[in-house]
Amino acid sequence: MTEEGAPAELEELRRAPLPVEPLAKSASRRAALWPGFQSAFVRARPDPVRKTPVRAIGVGLLLAGALIAGSLFVGRTTTNPSPAISTVAVPTAGPATVAELAVADGEATVRLVNGVAVTATIDSMLTFDEIEPRVDLGLGVGRFVVPKLPAPDQFSVHTPDARVVVHGTDFVVSVRLDNEHGGTVTSVSVREGVVSVHHQGGEAVLGAGESWSSAEQRAPAPVSASASPPVPAIASASAVTVPTSKPSEQPTSTLTEENALFEKAMAARKAGNDAEVVRLLDAHRRKYPTSPLGPVVERERERAMERAKQP
Repeated sequence: MTEEGAPAELEELRRAPLPVEPLAKSASRRAALWPGFQSAFVRARPDPVRKTPVRAIGVGLLLAGALIAGSLFVGRTTTNPSPAISTVAVPTAGPATVAELAVADGEATVRLVNGVAVTATIDSMLTFDEIEPRVDLGLGVGRFVVPKLPAPDQFSVHTPDARVVVHGTDFVVSVRLDNEHGGTVTSVSVREGVVSVHHQGGEAVLGAGESWSSAEQRAPAPVSASASPPVPAIASASAVTVPTSKPSEQPTSTLTEENALFEKAMAARKAGNDAEVVRLLDAHRRKYPTSPLGPVVERERERAMERAKQP
């Protein structure tokens, strides 16, 4: 090739379209690779005696799996009362980059490519969105350290009760089951910076040291402005005595049973038994069709069915 012909060749290469792998083929490749990475991590999870070498192997395998397969599932149990934090890089751009993080005991941290660090604690369920810079927190506690993002970029955390939007801050979001009123309760506390919390059409702006809870936003039970005075009884000579019947018992709340059944399904999820997850959540839908946990039950059931389809 002559020196004069080189620019023309480079121009031809520059204009040529880049080959793109079909989504079906890439999905099939990820499905084939994923079980091996997951089982390798389970075999290499931290041992209380041999800590550093085994942990390094497990994290390295997961990092390679996340970069190749585009998705990540972390489940870690340990008897160490103060377990170290495992950090795994997860890509957040491109197709099929949703990652699910499940923490059984201790903590796990996911650092996204935009610099956001997400640390989840015991029994937390998080889902990372493949398109938007957001995280869905279904249950548990997550700490989010967000670097200063250039305008108009932002990062958000979605819970069943609220949406937390930030540009750069350090804050903690927790979601717990509400055994008294049903559904969930979301709490937000800010360590640094400013966050805005969107809830039921309203917005609350929190600064460092401030906190917010969806439980505090409930409207108080209506109270009658004036109570009617009691009406004095009038004696009647022809009054007929009617035997009093035993008042019917008030229906007992099923929230405790609903939560217990849902927690059984989440235990099966952490154990990797998706068939049992679907069975328990189907039972939940049949027994409690109007449960406030309905949206969470539907979402977890769909995810379990998707995981069960993978070879």
